Amino acid sequence: MIQTYVIHVGSEIERRKLVEKELEGKAFHVNFVLDGDISTLNQSRLNNFFSEEMKGPKATTSCAFKHILAYQDIVKNKQSLALIIEDDIRFYSNYQLLDQILDEIQERELTNFIISLEDSRLTYIPKSKRERKRLLYLEDSGRMTGAYLIDCSGANHILDYIDAKKMSVPIDWFHNECIQENIIKMFWSQPPIAVQGSLEGSVKSLIGKVRFGSLKILFFRIQRLYKRIIYSFR
Repeated sequence: MIQTYVIHVGSEIERRKLVEKELEGKAFHVNFVLDGDISTLNQSRLNNFFSEEMKGPKATTSCAFKHILAYQDIVKNKQSLALIIEDDIRFYSNYQLLDQILDEIQERELTNFIISLEDSRLTYIPKSKRERKRLLYLEDSGRMTGAYLIDCSGANHILDYIDAKKMSVPIDWFHNECIQENIIKMFWSQPPIAVQGSLEGSVKSLIGKVRFGSLKILFFRIQRLYKRIIYSFR
């Protein structure tokens, strides 16, 4: 069973029920990251980990801090690999491809990485770059932080970078910064196996004003179909 960290706000009972239902029957060893809510972001925590726009008790900082806490636990317990998901994640019916992704990591001896598993940004590997029997592709940016794999080396390098530089942007942008600074490598899974419900429209966002409901879901699915077709011709 893969060690799985769920980024979750403790007071959001309904979201916890939704994500627990989403995880039912899946071979994940689940650890809810409950520390790090906005109310716990005291000055010491803010000073130790954040700078500029992120150095304040707000939702984006709380979310980022929960990811940091997950990294710390991975390193502390020497977890060779872990899955990190946010509590609005929705897995596609192909989620069992995760087993093949784990096999590919071992076969290619990948290390110091993040592997993006979602298509919340509706970005994909162009067909011209896809290879038979390959699921993982090196990229120069992330695809949000709703569902990704990270190894112990990657988590450790990110923590070292935070210790030296602090985090001044939201967690998904920070991952891009780490990629640009050669702190960590980013791979995308093709096909993706998950999507953030708050971006799809099936779950209300806790951070920004994002449309929610059946019309948003329909619009997102139309966009997703269109983008998948476009990328299949590139």
